[in-house]
Amino acid sequence: MIEPYSLLLLGHQTFKGTLSLDDSTDCWQQVTIALHNCLKELKHVDYWFRDNHPNNFGFYDGLPRVDAVLFWGMPHVWQRYDRSLLKRATGCRAIITICEEVITKNSHWRFAFRGAGAFTTLVDAPVWKKLYNQCAKCPKTVLIDHWSQDTPCDWTYQIEEWLENSAQEYCISRYVQHENDTTAPEREKKILTYLKQMHEVPFAQWLAQTDRLETFIMTHYESYGYAILDMFARGIRVLCPTPFLPPHFKEKFHFETFSTKNELITLLRTPPDALKLINNSAGLTDWGDVARLIDDRFQNLLRRRFQNLLSRGLQSLLSR
Repeated sequence: MIEPYSLLLLGHQTFKGTLSLDDSTDCWQQVTIALHNCLKELKHVDYWFRDNHPNNFGFYDGLPRVDAVLFWGMPHVWQRYDRSLLKRATGCRAIITICEEVITKNSHWRFAFRGAGAFTTLVDAPVWKKLYNQCAKCPKTVLIDHWSQDTPCDWTYQIEEWLENSAQEYCISRYVQHENDTTAPEREKKILTYLKQMHEVPFAQWLAQTDRLETFIMTHYESYGYAILDMFARGIRVLCPTPFLPPHFKEKFHFETFSTKNELITLLRTPPDALKLINNSAGLTDWGDVARLIDDRFQNLLRRRFQNLLSRGLQSLLSR
């Protein structure tokens, strides 16, 4: 039996203060927007949203009174919350967190993309499937990922040099991120002339610009790999330097790995395996299904806590 309840999502709105993919430029915002739209479709849920700013003055005073709270974001953001204040301000009876890795404290249930723990549901590779177009790919089109400030070993420039002599065989683009970052190395501002530049744009435009790619080349280790999932969702082949093969994906998805220039060139000259690309796409989870799992868990938690309250109340009456 479906029970109505009220729910507050604490997530990451866009830098423009919206929940629109047309303004979204990072994966934390994109997941927030997917969750927001899927939760809004639950007719039995009175839904609210607030941006993740627990340290802002008056943040707790402005929160709505709700039965349940769902947090999505980075673990260090969740750690900044005062759980007592959050519960007092909202009156909530159940808290669920959802993150890349399991958040182990201060929630009644956790949804995570990797890792394990008590009171945790693992979600495999979630994407918002309705966003992705399935279309024919342009042969020999290649996108090299951006350089990473956070990865000591970055292969971006090495891969660009390896492909320079083969540039006439392929249409090769380079994803340029942080172009206005004054701390970026000078070399980032001197992209090799054979490369087309693909600039940072809102997510909807990014998808449109990359829909017909045949191959995406990773250049650094990614904490989770949202861009990889975007590629798999559209049947795009992913080439990965061997050291950066994501351990949480390697058993579930097919990657083609390389360690040398010759290995990379050989992979590019080999047509993609259509069946493996189909299997990669089939291995993804939809955010709509995840929202229903979260909803089901909230209903169970709220029902159980209500029953516990009734039981304690009855015991109190009988003891008088």
